[in-house]
Amino acid sequence: VSTFLVWRDKEIKRKNRVADVVWYSVHMLFNVLWTLFFFRCGLLIVSCIDLTLAVITALVVMYRYYDSNLPAGIIFSVYVAWLIYAMYLNLAITILNV
Repeated sequence: VSTFLVWRDKEIKRKNRVADVVWYSVHMLFNVLWTLFFFRCGLLIVSCIDLTLAVITALVVMYRYYDSNLPAGIIFSVYVAWLIYAMYLNLAITILNV
């Protein structure tokens, strides 16, 4: 929803909208890789590193969305909070099983 709001906002320069979507796409790549590393391959340490990169890119996306479109930034910040919680759980599982 937040990416849709940013993409459809005509007040944002096209160059900035494209950059926002590229950052979001990079974030989603890390997100998909985390799923594969954690659930499919069982690579707990790699998945923890990957999720850290996903959180970092999500924070960049959130900052860019806040700067571009405030409602999109607010919506995305809830997702970032969930992602940080997931990172905490991933770290706990990694510590307990490695």
